[in-house]
Order: sequence, then C-alpha cells, then structure tokens
Amino acid sequence: IIQLEQIGNSYLRRMVSFFLRGSKTYFRQFLTDLENAQMKIEPEHMGDALPMGQPLALVRASLGLELQGPPAAHQGWNEFRLNMTRRCPEDSKFTRVQFPFRLGEQDQLNDGLTVYWLEDDSGGYKDNAYIIPNYDEAAENPEDKKCDFLYQSVDAPPLKVTMLMDPRAMAHATTGILPTKAIQIPSHQFAAALKRIEMSFLAAPVLADKRSADGRQEITLPIADPPGYRWVWLEKHGKDWLSLPINSGSLYTPFAAATEVREGWLKLTRNPSQDEKNS
Repeated sequence: IIQLEQIGNSYLRRMVSFFLRGSKTYFRQFLTDLENAQMKIEPEHMGDALPMGQPLALVRASLGLELQGPPAAHQGWNEFRLNMTRRCPEDSKFTRVQFPFRLGEQDQLNDGLTVYWLEDDSGGYKDNAYIIPNYDEAAENPEDKKCDFLYQSVDAPPLKVTMLMDPRAMAHATTGILPTKAIQIPSHQFAAALKRIEMSFLAAPVLADKRSADGRQEITLPIADPPGYRWVWLEKHGKDWLSLPINSGSLYTPFAAATEVREGWLKLTRNPSQDEKNS
C-alpha cells in the first residue's frame, strides 16, 4: 500500500488528498459522475484499441486572455478630444471585463474532459469541489441545468485548472468571444504508458487442465487472446504468486484426471510486437 507522502507527483498527491478528506458518499458520487462523463467520450484517433476500459490522465492547464496589440480606444468625439492630452487613450476599462469560459464539450465525442478543479492561491482547490462540464437544457431540476463557468479578464493572471481527461482526446475551451480553443496531449507523452497498462480479473471457480509443455507448466482455458494482448493465469500459493501461461488451443476434457477446480486471476498483458522484442 502506497502512503500519501510516497506519491512523488505533487499534483497527483493533492488530488488524492482531496478525496481522502472527503466522505465515502462523496467519492461514490464522484465515481458516478466520472463514469457518466466517460460514456460520452469517443476519441477521433483511437490508436491501438484498449480492451480494458478507458485511460485517464491528470493534467494541468492555464487559461488566460491576451490582446494582439493595445486595446481599442473609445470612438466618441469627446473622448477623442481628451485622448489628445492623455498618455493612454480611454478604453472604458475593457481589459477588466470578465468573460465566461466553459471547459469541456460533452456533446462532442472527441472531447476527453471528464471533471476538473480550479486551483486557488493556497495550493488547494477552489470551493473544495470538482466541476462537471455539463449543461442539460432538458433537465427537470434547476440544479441539473447548472453549468459552472470560469471568468477571466485580460488584466487578470491566468487561471490554473487540474483536469482528468482521456489522453487520446481533446479538451475544448469556449468563450463566446473567440473561436473554440482545443488542446491535446502530445501522443509521445502517453503512448508508452498506455502500452504498460495491465489488468487482472478474478476468475473463481474454474475447471482447468494443468499440463506441462516443454518442461514448464501451463493451464488450459477456453479463452482467446485479444489482438496485441495475451492472457496469463495468476494464482496465489501461500505468500508467493504463481504465473502460468494459458493454452487455449486444446480445451480441457471435463472430469479428466488432470482437470482441477481452481481459483485465481486472469491477467491481460500486452503482447510485444516483433520490433519491440528486437529493440
């Protein structure tokens, strides 16, 4: 078990600490919101298909407004006359106007943002809460229609957010005054991590043949390997774990002498390609 202080990444440690301070009910609600958001994500470029759910990446982004040049001056005749004697023309404090930002676009399949947190100056999360990028006009309850906006002006420092998103998709920021901005994590930053994803599934009880092939033990189960992946049988013997390859070529014969009732885990691992083996 990894302790909180053993998490090296400070931003991941902050998110874990956020949930540890909350209740079990709060965390269950978060998992429900997260699952609902993931159901609406379909990356445009999937790459290698993942047969075990959807990956999530913890990323950070900053949101700011910039002008390409000085702000527009007031166009009134009286302001024009006064500007002739001023160092800075009258701009009606345009750079202090706060414009709303909406992060995430759940109606777009290629939007991978699930939830996000607005960071505060104290190193925590604003309002100690996560934000769901969702707005449902057809919702019956007013609270279900709520969409939390972030507000930003040209003069204000950039807002910093922590996001959980599918790394294969994009995150969209909509303002209403500019075209929608879409950003994406470069594939070289997460491709290697996706290849290392492994999952184990409890399988108990099962009838399986235990045989020996080429001097090593193996187990026969009626299961097929997904393209690019292979199944491995894990079993615990005392304090040690036994890993057996699975042979699905010849299925077991029920009630044969070698057939046993076993319990363990089916582990799905990536099957390295020939290029990866040679590298």
